[in-house]
Amino acid sequence: MIEIELKAWVDEPEILVKILCSKAKYLRDFDKKDEYFRLTISGKADPFQDVRIRQDDKKCLVTYKDKTMVDGVEFNREHEFGIESPEMMTELLLRLGALKLVSKRKKGSAWKFGDFLVELSQVENLGYFIEIETVLANTASFTHAELSTQLKDALRELGITSDRIEERSYTSMLINTNQ
Repeated sequence: MIEIELKAWVDEPEILVKILCSKAKYLRDFDKKDEYFRLTISGKADPFQDVRIRQDDKKCLVTYKDKTMVDGVEFNREHEFGIESPEMMTELLLRLGALKLVSKRKKGSAWKFGDFLVELSQVENLGYFIEIETVLANTASFTHAELSTQLKDALRELGITSDRIEERSYTSMLINTNQ
């Protein structure tokens, strides 16, 4: 599965909620707690080997991604599996030499907007963001440019201008905030 997503800063979350109420279908509220780890390969930390442990409601998932960024839009081959004990997974990653990078907490609401999942989130220590994403079995029937245009059009339809798109990962922003 390929996850295609973009995120953007939200200056007025209350206004965006009103727009979402009129144009999208509410799905759920969420409170996602993430721990990020970076694996070391041959003694070097590799940002392409990040692993996330996420607790969301009663689910616990481990995720790693093969990421590509094209014009502010992420194209990720996402690998995800459930676990019962985040504590045991954390211990395993540390024993394997992973470095704990950062913790992230993201609270917000999820919406269905056309073919897209939209999340309005408050990320602790960063602010409010909108994420728009879709998941495809493969991208063979679309070009990166077509998919980017569709996501940016959806963002614009929700009242967010493209200059608010944030290309940096939450992880890198949080690391820079903590230094």
